[in-house]
Amino acid sequence: MTDETEKLRRFKDAVFAEADEKVNKILADAQAQKDEILKKAELNAEAYKQEEIAKIDREENSRLIRGVSSAKLESQRNILTHREEVADRVFENVRRRVEQFSAGPGYTDWLKKAAAAAAGKYPDRRATVYLRGSDEKLSDEIKSATGFDVKTSGAIRLGGAMIRFEGINAELDLTFDSAVERERQDFCRNSQTAASE
Repeated sequence: MTDETEKLRRFKDAVFAEADEKVNKILADAQAQKDEILKKAELNAEAYKQEEIAKIDREENSRLIRGVSSAKLESQRNILTHREEVADRVFENVRRRVEQFSAGPGYTDWLKKAAAAAAGKYPDRRATVYLRGSDEKLSDEIKSATGFDVKTSGAIRLGGAMIRFEGINAELDLTFDSAVERERQDFCRNSQTAASE
């Protein structure tokens, strides 16, 4: 029986050894699969994390750009508003000085000389001189200095004259209103150019 027992023991040892070998191979394969699955999961998790970080970066960058643009627009709006306020103050003083001049004694002489000089530009043409309503009292003096018809215009408020020549579609704008407006536009344009440099 010892031979039989020995054979049985060897057979049993061989079966157990083969089973151990298969179990070890199955365990090694399972460990390799587990490692591969974990590695893939880590790579997927890292890729997802990087994608989310990039998405957050894009959103934050976009938000910052919108914020900076909004701040720039607000700043430009404030600059324009301030520039307008400064121009209004400066040109309110200019208007007061023009009003003082047009209320003074030199205004009548200036107006007559300006109208006579305009008449000299087109000596063979008839024209109409337009004055502000409060200058209507000067109509006779202007008419005798130029020979032109004289009328009043509600569009002229600060003084001066608008002279329209007949038949040639020409007009000379000698109004203080236009002169002040041109100066105001030049002031705003020059201050804008200086601010952008």
